[in-house]
Amino acid sequence: MDILKEISKDRLIIMVTHNPSLAEKYSTRIINLMDGEVVSDSTPFNPSEQEVKVSGEKAQELNTDFILTAHHSDDQVETVLLKLLRGAGIEGLSGMQVRSGKILRPLLHLTREHLENYCALQNINYCYDSSNDDLHYTRNKIRRELLPYLEKNFNPAIKKAVVQSAGILQEDDDCLNQMAQEKFQAIANCTDEGVILNVRKWQEVPAALRKRILRQAYFLAGGKELGYRHTEALDVLCLRKTSGKYLQLPQKMQAFYQRGSLTIKYCLK
Repeated sequence: MDILKEISKDRLIIMVTHNPSLAEKYSTRIINLMDGEVVSDSTPFNPSEQEVKVSGEKAQELNTDFILTAHHSDDQVETVLLKLLRGAGIEGLSGMQVRSGKILRPLLHLTREHLENYCALQNINYCYDSSNDDLHYTRNKIRRELLPYLEKNFNPAIKKAVVQSAGILQEDDDCLNQMAQEKFQAIANCTDEGVILNVRKWQEVPAALRKRILRQAYFLAGGKELGYRHTEALDVLCLRKTSGKYLQLPQKMQAFYQRGSLTIKYCLK
């Protein structure tokens, strides 16, 4: 917990946690990330995946230095398996990172058991979310049914193995992202009309980099979410080299290919 003491000095921290007493102890605040309203320090808050995603935007609005979440390694295991079941790529299978912009996960390397033992030794009370018992949610089924089955029938150390794999994939993902960034800077031009990519030699770029470049251009042009199907469609658009071809994308975004250039922009219509 020393990391909390260190980063909370002279900084505005928002902590997303089941344990409001920690927020008070480290001079942080609990906040409703969906509407930006600060709630009392005695109010427990259970962030969904979407709410944690929104938290980065709220951090910017509220001029905070960091947002802390209470994710631990068991959460990491569940996240990776959930992504695997949904057909995620290397980014999704690498799981959560200790730091993602202003979002910090200082407990990510600790197990749930470790944290519960720590709370018991320190006489720290924590809140239990009853929704964790609802097997209607896939994550709960992974925790209560899939993981116990894998531990019993395949690998007693399955959680450690999944975390290890996620760490390896994170290293590979970081490397590919860096390579994609370098290529993006060489072929991209950001204008008032949108992001324009020089894709004349697109087939010479490795597929793993192409998808990352396309996603980066899409987000830079103002897009928020881009799934597998639309990413593949953008890639095909570049490879087929059919001038005058348009492609409608989520969030009123649009892609246009013309003579070796791909333009991704926000469409008002």
